[in-house]
Amino acid sequence: MNRCSDVLVTGLGLLSPYGEDFSEVFDRSHDCEPVDGADAVSIPIVEYQIERQVKERRTRRMMGPMMASAAYAAGKALDSSGLRDEAGILKKADLVVACGPGERLPKFDDKIAERVMTRHSEKDLALNRALVDVLKPTHFLTQLPNLAAANIAMEFGLTGTSRTFVGEDSAGVAALSTAIRRIAAGFSNVALIGAAANSECDYRKVGLSEAGFFSGANNGLLLAENLETYRFGSCAVFLVLESRRHAEARHARAFGRIVCGNDDDGSGNLEVSRLIEAVAGSGKATFSGSIGVSDRWHVEEETLSSLGMSPSCTPTWLYANKFGHTSEANFILGVALACATLDRGVLPNVFGNQGDVASQCDSAVVTNWGLFGDGTLAFVQRYQ
Repeated sequence: MNRCSDVLVTGLGLLSPYGEDFSEVFDRSHDCEPVDGADAVSIPIVEYQIERQVKERRTRRMMGPMMASAAYAAGKALDSSGLRDEAGILKKADLVVACGPGERLPKFDDKIAERVMTRHSEKDLALNRALVDVLKPTHFLTQLPNLAAANIAMEFGLTGTSRTFVGEDSAGVAALSTAIRRIAAGFSNVALIGAAANSECDYRKVGLSEAGFFSGANNGLLLAENLETYRFGSCAVFLVLESRRHAEARHARAFGRIVCGNDDDGSGNLEVSRLIEAVAGSGKATFSGSIGVSDRWHVEEETLSSLGMSPSCTPTWLYANKFGHTSEANFILGVALACATLDRGVLPNVFGNQGDVASQCDSAVVTNWGLFGDGTLAFVQRYQ
């Protein structure tokens, strides 16, 4: 690949059940260490002070939990990149967001259900009254998925192109690959890209139930072959991507160089595969986005083995064991964790005894097979 078309990760922003700092994630030796508020089905996000990133109270009130966490992580990524106050750069930057189909207010839904269930003879009237009494148009509009990006753009002054992808793990894959390709092709120099997931959103459980991946049996857990358990995860994660030329011109710190591919056209993963094979065997690690579905894991395992990165031989971390399934944020989270690891230079404690195999980490592969769609790989290499 031409060095001029290289895409670098220059900013990282994370908000997770374990805190806001990557070291708070890495330095815990056990994936399933208890988290405040976690249960057998979901892992909530840590408490945080949204006012540190979103200053206006009116703006904060119009955001639901998922959107607020996304805005917070986006601000942290901009702080990390040093671009927070660079208005001239931000007004031309791309903004790419992956999210679910909006979020509803649980209290509102409960109130609707209660009125409808207790007044069978006046269902329509009860529903209309609830909508008038509880639903504020301005608040409802900010729950629409495409306005997740709008909230971030308005708060941080991003006035370049904006794209929103909706729909499970594939949304995060599409968001990341789109941002990378635009920069590599020279259409953009900077992109803020990320996603957020809220384990308390009922639509995720309903969606998986309808698809046959989730049931009330086993405490609602999907049986996972290679995970301790299946839980709905929460996190918000954003990256700042830049062209090498742009980043070096402003002397930016880079966490790594990234290439992303998927099988939608039969060639994306081929490019990633070449890069993996071109790197010496030592210093590699795999950040697997596997969420424990047997047939998907077998395909992922075979793919990694064909690249000389068999999970039995290469340090591999199934980070869903710690975060749960973070859906739209799953793939982007893996990339952020890989970049933070490259910045440290050594494998963190979460790899357990595998850290003795390859303590130095110079490159990493991030996988995402998810529940639907084709498999995806990202290759992240230490910036040189």
